[in-house]
Amino acid sequence: MLRFRQWVRDLDAAYPVGSPRSALFTSMSAASARSDASQFAWVEDTSGNLAVSTVLRLETSFQHSFARLSHDCLPGCGLALPHVSASATRVASRHFADYYDATAERLVRLQTVRDFGAFGYSEHLDRSS
Repeated sequence: MLRFRQWVRDLDAAYPVGSPRSALFTSMSAASARSDASQFAWVEDTSGNLAVSTVLRLETSFQHSFARLSHDCLPGCGLALPHVSASATRVASRHFADYYDATAERLVRLQTVRDFGAFGYSEHLDRSS
């Protein structure tokens, strides 16, 4: 957990919000086409509007989102999950929110502020799910 928190701090120091390099906070690829570190930047058009018809939140329920993808978005394709993620069983005892301290949470929120409005993310880390 400490390594994750330091990684977030290092990224924020190297790619501060508002700098020309801030898009690199989340990805080195396609950074030149992105204006910031938000995930929304991956699905917006050149006018800043949502350019896709469906956004699936895999972090809330991967199985539900995958079922919706295969049924609603790709009907007739017969998609199936081949197996349960090995990492799901390996780290099942640790909740993702445990990796964040107050500083890491603040930095990630600052870097990805547009995502909270665009995708309806909670203002607080939910440690119960």
